[in-house]
Amino acid sequence: MVACQGAGRERGETWRLQIRKSQNPEISLSSSDTSYDTIVNYGGRLIDIQRFIGINDYWVRSAYNPIDRSLFWIRNATTGSEIVRLPWTGDGWSESQTQVLAPYGRRSFWKPTFHDSLGSLFVVADEDNNEHFNIYRFTPGDDVVSQVTDVGYMFGYSFSPVTNHIVMAGRKQISGVEEFLFEVDVDDPESLVTLVEDSPEFRIDSFENPVIDADDRRIAITLKKNGHRDQLCLGIYRREEERLDIIDPPGQNRTHCVPVA
Repeated sequence: MVACQGAGRERGETWRLQIRKSQNPEISLSSSDTSYDTIVNYGGRLIDIQRFIGINDYWVRSAYNPIDRSLFWIRNATTGSEIVRLPWTGDGWSESQTQVLAPYGRRSFWKPTFHDSLGSLFVVADEDNNEHFNIYRFTPGDDVVSQVTDVGYMFGYSFSPVTNHIVMAGRKQISGVEEFLFEVDVDDPESLVTLVEDSPEFRIDSFENPVIDADDRRIAITLKKNGHRDQLCLGIYRREEERLDIIDPPGQNRTHCVPVA
């Protein structure tokens, strides 16, 4: 485990940053109108799937399955919350063939992701809306939703391109200011380790997803300088050296700074 400190050294590396005024980190969703939760990013195109799912009776955040092009989501129907699959028919998604896969229970849900090689749907959720947010997993064919992590609070997460590990940003307690970068094997919840502990000078922004390079050697995270959301900068965690480098260009106020490559 390392702590955030110091300024990063020049390494001849190139990291692209998405910097804009908007506070919304969801590049695959639209928040400009009331159809926020029915916009999905498909092949780089934003598609409103509201007409396929009947938004009047439930709230939706969807995850795309690249294997069979189906959509997974969790709907809050008046009769109870459930996990639903919408198959791709070749011309579109078929509401008439909607499959109810399993009950979901009294959980909120955020950031749904379908991991194609693991064949599972992952979401950030809590129990009984208590904001004790962790990662949960559902595999089609099962009838239960299993909890993958057990920390106080987390939100941003990413999958390793090399292993079955999740890297996530969050806290050890539900409340507090100290943030951490955690890692866990999705098949072994007890394997949770802490990679980075932040500091008052550079607080980890747990709402942004970490970005992992193709070799799983470096992890980029968004940092809040002195805890301020209008002074965001970049942190690069290097696995081999177990060190976090800080990239903080001077003279810039950044309200949205997200590593994207």
